[in-house]
Amino acid sequence: MAYPKITWNDGAGNIGTVLFQLPPTSKPYKSYAATRTDTLSTSGVKQSVWLRTDSLMPLVMEYVQIGDDVEAFDTFMQYALQGGEFNFFPDADIDESDVYTLDDTSWKPEFALFQYFKFVLNCRKAIEG
Repeated sequence: MAYPKITWNDGAGNIGTVLFQLPPTSKPYKSYAATRTDTLSTSGVKQSVWLRTDSLMPLVMEYVQIGDDVEAFDTFMQYALQGGEFNFFPDADIDESDVYTLDDTSWKPEFALFQYFKFVLNCRKAIEG
């Protein structure tokens, strides 16, 4: 099994790729966020209006090496922070992916250890349609 990869098309015909050098850590099985409005009447009756439930995927990147690795993520983040969609492949050797957008509005890699950065990417599965 290979590590994950991310690909994107910048709209100008350029295809970008990030090949993970190490896997993300602490990845949960599944995460969801509902978009709904709840109201409570004075008698205590609750009414919920549900719009949708989004699938979330936090990628905890603990060890991203200085050099080509972090530069690839830098290029990706310049695209993703604009709201662009990207393909996430859990296994770079298998041609199965899901389309995501980035929930984050900033990217601030932090020092992890000598020659490594760490950061978290909060991704939301794109709505089909």
